[in-house]
Amino acid sequence: KRPLLALRAFALAAPLLERPRIALVGEGPLRGEGEAAARSLGVGHAVRLVGAQDPGWLADWYAAANCLLLCSSYEGRPNVVLEALASGVPVLATRTEGAAELLATLPELLCDGNDPPAVADRLVRLLAAPPLPDRLRAAVLACTWAASSELLERFLTMAATRGGSR
Repeated sequence: KRPLLALRAFALAAPLLERPRIALVGEGPLRGEGEAAARSLGVGHAVRLVGAQDPGWLADWYAAANCLLLCSSYEGRPNVVLEALASGVPVLATRTEGAAELLATLPELLCDGNDPPAVADRLVRLLAAPPLPDRLRAAVLACTWAASSELLERFLTMAATRGGSR
């Protein structure tokens, strides 16, 4: 998920933001490096590494957020993007297949660069002019369990049909 990229981008963006704060939700082997990076970048006071959270609390995190920053190098179909958009929270994601698919109607939420300055620039611009929450919610209205199941069933049927003809 590249939390160190997120921290470095945040450190570059922080001087341009009013009351900059970032919370990294989740747990992983980079926690110690994240704490050290926040201190060395001079933003330790504005960074909270909150660790793993009960899924029941995620809605509260989305409600408190001005944006979700996802700096992944690979994503399938990131639920965190679906959840944030459904909550009306803008997402800034580095371009991965899954994120690009979900954000196809919101191209301003994709960052083509994978370096801290590019992410920081997009983050500052997004926070200065976020899309309307209704537009964000509309982008994921069709992403229901029923629609996903139907798509998967069609894909598997197609794969089985093609596989049986060989």
